[in-house]
Amino acid sequence: MNLFLVPYVPINVNTYQTTILKIGNAELTDTRKELIKWINSIQDSALLGLLTSVKLSSNNTTTDWWETLTEGDKYNISEDLKDLEAGRTLTSKEFWSGLKDG
Repeated sequence: MNLFLVPYVPINVNTYQTTILKIGNAELTDTRKELIKWINSIQDSALLGLLTSVKLSSNNTTTDWWETLTEGDKYNISEDLKDLEAGRTLTSKEFWSGLKDG
């Protein structure tokens, strides 16, 4: 199994909401329905965790994002950081080449 370190990128929810509000009401309703359908079909716990973090961010909670991670997520991040410190990394070119070559 290949593991890739993905950096944590904070999301400015207020900016995001401002962008979304420029969509018409009918489009917003359709988008909500599509998102609900998509979320209901998600089986990936990591993706659900990410969506939970976005939800918490939009609620202006003060919970540290680290505390919302599962123990498995924390372990994976810890192992990825060890790989980074040990120099077991890929350049962007190597990463994309590996994806292209399967």
